[in-house]
Formats: sequence, structure tokens, C-alpha cells
Amino acid sequence: MTRPYLIAAAVATGAGAVGCEHTTGPVAVSYLAIVTLVDAAPGISPGGHYSYRVREVSGTLNIDTTINVAPQDTVILRLPPATYGVTLSGLPGPCASRYGLQQYLVVTDGPSTSLARYYVSCQTPLTVYMFSEGTAPDPEMVYRLTAPDGAERIGIAHANDTLRFDALTAGEYRFSLSLIAAHCVVTSNGGAQPRVTIPPGGGAELDVHVACSDEALRPHLVQAAATYREGVSALVFRVTDPDRDVERYVWDLTDCQGASLLPEGAHTRRGLSSGRTRYQDTVTVVAAFEVGLPDTAMVGRCTALRVADELGNSTPVVELPIRATTSAAPSATTFNAYTIGTAAVRTDLVAADPDDDFVGVFVTATLRDGVLSAPDGQPDIGTYGIAGYLGVAIPDLPLGSRIQYGDVYAVTVYLIDARGNMTRMEDGDLFH
Repeated sequence: MTRPYLIAAAVATGAGAVGCEHTTGPVAVSYLAIVTLVDAAPGISPGGHYSYRVREVSGTLNIDTTINVAPQDTVILRLPPATYGVTLSGLPGPCASRYGLQQYLVVTDGPSTSLARYYVSCQTPLTVYMFSEGTAPDPEMVYRLTAPDGAERIGIAHANDTLRFDALTAGEYRFSLSLIAAHCVVTSNGGAQPRVTIPPGGGAELDVHVACSDEALRPHLVQAAATYREGVSALVFRVTDPDRDVERYVWDLTDCQGASLLPEGAHTRRGLSSGRTRYQDTVTVVAAFEVGLPDTAMVGRCTALRVADELGNSTPVVELPIRATTSAAPSATTFNAYTIGTAAVRTDLVAADPDDDFVGVFVTATLRDGVLSAPDGQPDIGTYGIAGYLGVAIPDLPLGSRIQYGDVYAVTVYLIDARGNMTRMEDGDLFH
């Protein structure tokens, strides 16, 4: 409920005293009004009182006063024309002024009213949403919230729980989970130790996703390796699956503690349950991702990988220390992509490998903008197959349906060996 406060202040020069003068007609007066709107989350107190300091900026009128009122009270001051600074104070920890604490206003010759408007938001400092899915979600996990100064809060988090933390100051916090069931894995950004920044005024939210698997059916990573070279992340992995329905893999670049280095976080490629990897108990995948970050940015970083089946059963997340491609990377003695009339694009490839551990090739096509997605001013990039190809046999890219003759600008191949060493080659002349 808003209660008006009227402070009639005709401030005399020097003394700052309230005064009046005799007039024979209507007096044109000037006012400064201060209005504050408060948005407080349930259970969060906006505080008992706020203070407004009103100061005439030039100092010549000697007006400098502080008014203490309830949070949503309206203040109205009668003031002589001048420029004034208004400063809000007294906000409790969970509250913040959306557009700052200080405003400057000009009070003009009357009759006039200048308005200082504040928007105060009081939110729960931090809300953590737990999302559990899959088989037999872990009913209880231990969480630890670590503040910037090292202070900790420890408690129990349940599956699909919502945790609200109050009395937290602004800053970066670490929320870590422990005693997680062996068949469960944290799949959200940051892994089991995500970080979250609480802004002034609170309102931070953190989503934590936990996937739990049927141990008898979950896939198992047998081998994996990854490198990074000239802006390209390359990996090779082999996974077994008891019920032969491995369906997707999730790739990311991380700080080796689960936190993604990529603006959009982890990338998921789906479709292992079709093509050459369909219904296989052992699947070998070679893959490449165009990242564009400099190689120096990947020093001391990791490639994160997990594989899941059609039911959501998942391997644990593995973080592979990133290595630079070595001189033992495979190469091509023959590489030529060319059109077969208007029917297809064919790729001839012969590989050589100095240490004889070549595994296969990942292939992409650079297409006319708008072929695969809405036009955005950049060519589209399409993959031949998310699992890549073992050896050098690359299928023809058919033309004439979605992809027309002339839509393909280039074919790029990524030759990858058993240690993840990679060589990138591109052919942009498809007419020879």
C-alpha cells in the first residue's frame, strides 16, 4: 500500500530553513516526486525502510537532506528549480535497483513535478533445479555450495528437487554433488561441480541434470582419443552396447572440470542407430568438429564425451586431455571430389599413415546457403554421416532431391588415426 509523504520545503539561502512569503495570487510551485516499485519473490523481504538522499548538485542552495520511508512509500518534495541528485540506500542483500541507485533530475519553474522512479527487485539469491531421468533415479545426493570466501553449505538433494538458498551475497559459487549412485551421471554443463554467478539482487538459477541408466543395458566406452589442430576438434572412440541400440554421442570442449568452453555448450549428434552403426554390439566412430578457437586456447583443456542409447542409458562423461596432432597424422596420396553428371558428387580417397594406425574419415559438404536451414548469409555445412567411415570408402552424395546440382561448393575430409591425430583436406573444385 502506497502512502503519500508531502514535505513542503521552501529552502532559504544559507540556513536551509523552511520559510514562506506573502503573495496576493496563486503561487507556481515545483515538486520532486520519488516513486519506488518493489518486486519481491515469495518469502523474500524487501526490507523495513529505504533512504533517499536528495542533494542540490551545484551546492549553491545548500539543499542536502535524507528521507527515511517504507519501501513502497511515495516521497514528494517541494523544491526550488535546480538540478538534484537522488540516491537510494538501505536495500537488503537480496534486493537490487534495476537501473542503479543514483539519478539526476532537473526541477523546472513551477507549476511542475519531476519524477525519480526506482524499480527494486528482491529475488531468492540462488535456486537450483534438479532434474533426474532414466532408470531408478538416485533418491538422495549430497550437495555442497561453496561461496567465494570459501564458506560452505552442505545438505541433501533429492531427485527432481528444487533447492532455494537465501542470505547469499553476489559472486561466483560452486555447487558440487557427491555420493551419486554409480549408474547415474551428471550431464549438464559443469558436470558434478557446476559454477554459478549470483548477481546483485539475486535471482540466479542453476539447472542440474542427472541421467541414470540400467546397468545391464548401458553402453560402455572401450577406447577414446582426441586432438585439436587448426581450429578443429577430432576424436575417435569405440563403444560396446549390450542391446545394440547405441543412438547418439555428446561432445564438448571443457576446462577438464566439466565446464564447457563453448558459448552454446555441448553438442549432440544423433543417428548412430541407423547406417553402418545400426544394430552393432561394437561401434567405432571417427568425428570432427569445426570450432575456430586458436590452438593455444586448448592448452590444458579437455574433450568431453559420452555416448547414450535409444532409452537414454549413458556412459559416464569422460574428459580426454587435448593433444596436438603429431607428425604421425595420416595423409592422402589421392583426394578428389567431383560431380558425376548431375546425379551425385563422388569422392576418391587413398590414405597413407606413417605408423599404420589409420582408422577412417569424417566427411562434410559445404552447401549453398539455405539448403539445409533458413538462409543466414553463410554457406550450410552438412555431414555425410555422424559416425564417419572406416577406411577410405566414401559413399556418393546424391543430387536431385533436397540437394540440387550446383548446391555443393566443396567436400572436406578429416583423416583420423587411432590416437585421434587428424589431417583436414578440402576440395572446392568439383568439376575436375
